[in-house]
Amino acid sequence: MAAIALGWNAAVGVPLAAFVGATGAAALVLSLSRIAGGRADVRLLLMAGVVVGAFANAAIMVAYATAPPETVRGALWWMMGSVDSADWQRVSWLTVYVAVGGSALVVWARDLDALALGDDGAAALGVDVERASRRAYLLAALLAAATVAAAGLVGFVGLVVPHMVRAAGLRRSRALMCGAAVVGATLVIAADVVAPRRAPPWRSHGIAGRAVFSVAVAAAGRSVMTGAAAVAFQDLRIRYPGAATFAVDGVTFAASSGAVTAVTGPNGSGKSTLVKALLRRVPLTGGHISIDGVPLAELSPRDVARRAAVVPQREEPAFPMTVREYIALGRFPYASVWRTSDPDADRAIAAAVARAGVGEFLDRQTDALSGGEWQRVRVARALAQGGRVLVLDEPTTFLDVAHEMGVFELLADLARHGMGVLLITHQLNLVARFAHHVVLLHRGTIAAQGPPDAVMTGAILERVYEWPLVVARDPAVGAPMLIPLRAPASVTLHRPTDT
Repeated sequence: MAAIALGWNAAVGVPLAAFVGATGAAALVLSLSRIAGGRADVRLLLMAGVVVGAFANAAIMVAYATAPPETVRGALWWMMGSVDSADWQRVSWLTVYVAVGGSALVVWARDLDALALGDDGAAALGVDVERASRRAYLLAALLAAATVAAAGLVGFVGLVVPHMVRAAGLRRSRALMCGAAVVGATLVIAADVVAPRRAPPWRSHGIAGRAVFSVAVAAAGRSVMTGAAAVAFQDLRIRYPGAATFAVDGVTFAASSGAVTAVTGPNGSGKSTLVKALLRRVPLTGGHISIDGVPLAELSPRDVARRAAVVPQREEPAFPMTVREYIALGRFPYASVWRTSDPDADRAIAAAVARAGVGEFLDRQTDALSGGEWQRVRVARALAQGGRVLVLDEPTTFLDVAHEMGVFELLADLARHGMGVLLITHQLNLVARFAHHVVLLHRGTIAAQGPPDAVMTGAILERVYEWPLVVARDPAVGAPMLIPLRAPASVTLHRPTDT
């Protein structure tokens, strides 16, 4: 816990810190339990465990108090139990720890069989009880530390597994360990999959979020370090006044931290309505929205703006202003009646200007910008605003190819650095290259969602867009690539109006 809170390397430092901590705690508990009489007593073991646990919790609190806020948040997610933070680098290190510890336990399985008889029984069989016990404690600490460091407290679900396997009839240690490995892995995965159905949106776990098993994303070279839901829509239903049908009907998905989530679909499918709902510009008929696990209804407008920076589809200043003044408006949520500015404003604005590449426009008037330049300035304003999630409604409208690619590269880089990106767009081919999760809307409902390879298939896209097309492979990166076909003579060019 302290290592996570202090920001140590997740793949190497955290498992090693967990191993050292677990080994030290086990040795200290064992030593305290032997103070009286020189032999480990069960009652003294329990009491010593309580004492050591109390001191360990105190040390964790000190780490929390001195660590940066962003690392404390990660430690708290870990405390709740999740495999969200697991990525391929961490899993590869975990494989090394498990291979070393598991192999050693299999080699020394006979000693463990003897220890099952008790100290005296094992000694009678010629086992060096003290050495075998220390070895068992060390290996158990290594395996538990590596697993929990990668999976969080949900890894402790495995504590019940050996008893389950033993009750099923596997008694010998070698068979017991092999069976426990299979059953334990199955149980942890099952717990991770089932948990999101009962937990709040911020308890979205790694299997559902594809943090560990997203082979398609990894193969495409996109970051898989997704985390908790930054913005979550749960069974959302919205109907505009006077409309006969719902603009959004039963939509459920989450945009996770450290990932690009793209919402796409035909015109009138409800994409921009989601952004309006997030901004509370349209009332909800049903369902709810949450940001960072907090229901939108419980957040003030300033709280929402501090957590999520939104670039709406349309935005025109009531009167011209300089680009510098416009970008500075991004810091509005941090000011108040008694505090007209914030100390981070200059740094945040400078960083946003640099990242969006709009430094040459700072002294120009907003009404003197081209459509593409204006879009880039709007993105800069959102970046200056900060927050854990960036929401953009068709940000590449009016942009040429170079600036369009620049925006997508910027969004991908923001996601790699832990920000959640929720993108409304029609650019399916760029979505296939940059998005981690795609939500395809059609007539207010979700037609498909998942990784680009699963969503962008010819059958799905032809049904949704009602136009003949083929899906090939991008020769540069291997991502799906949509190719619309010319309409055959038998195809009527009039499309029904979406609501």
